[in-house]
Amino acid sequence: MLKRIGSLPAHVVALEAEGTVSAEDYETVLIPAVEEALKEHGKVSFLMVLGDAFETYEAGALWDDTVFGFKHLTDFKKVGVVTDRNWIAETMRLLSPLIPAETLAFPLKKREQALKWIAN
Repeated sequence: MLKRIGSLPAHVVALEAEGTVSAEDYETVLIPAVEEALKEHGKVSFLMVLGDAFETYEAGALWDDTVFGFKHLTDFKKVGVVTDRNWIAETMRLLSPLIPAETLAFPLKKREQALKWIAN
């Protein structure tokens, strides 16, 4: 499940994942939120929090993420992830040269720092 993180500027889409993230989560939460912000602001800053309540992504969600990422490759100002899962943080670091946006990975203990970073 994906939940919006509130109290952020309108150009920011910040989500927290809990349990299993499905393709339906992408289609009903992530994609509409990003596309609405894009209509209003042109570029979007995006943050995903994958905390202790996060379990995994369904294959359909991973596919939607890939397709959505390529479709909107140049639409992001910042992209960040907050997680203690090393493989996710490392993947973000490895892919960052391919993403034409400022990218950062934060450990869970720096969640508040990540939220401040994404808001500016």
